[in-house]
Amino acid sequence: FWLEQEGLGCEEFISDYLAYREYDAAEYDVTLNTALTYIAGDIEGTLEENVNSSQIIAANLTAGALDFMVADDDAILEFDGSEYFHDLRNIFTEDELKVYEELLIYSGRDESIPVAIDVTDSECLSEIYAVKHEVLGIALFGNALNVDEFKCFVEYLIEN
Repeated sequence: FWLEQEGLGCEEFISDYLAYREYDAAEYDVTLNTALTYIAGDIEGTLEENVNSSQIIAANLTAGALDFMVADDDAILEFDGSEYFHDLRNIFTEDELKVYEELLIYSGRDESIPVAIDVTDSECLSEIYAVKHEVLGIALFGNALNVDEFKCFVEYLIEN
């Protein structure tokens, strides 16, 4: 899966996650990118940065190199307008979704479709994101190759 970042405790974050999953760091390529910025809405001066970030995301999606995105809920809902994300009802069982019931972020297109999970309270994420968000969510891209990894990563973020 794709995460990418330098500094801000990311090496420790990645090491902790690999240890949590009992993965050998030599066998797994994990990239964490908190450097990409996408600001939802028409805010003056953000267009160029948003276009650049969108192009990077689209290129990685096309290459099958990006499975999920952690972003503020406004950005998730803006990407969801283009139907980028899975309906989480097709990813999690009913029982699994009940565990996250209070944390689900619903589509702006159809309020019955959960497209992300609120991970705002994840302490490990707060250590690597320089900007604090009211609501930080994680969403699974529609062409993701590592669906089970997404589920484990959500669990990790909720627990940590």
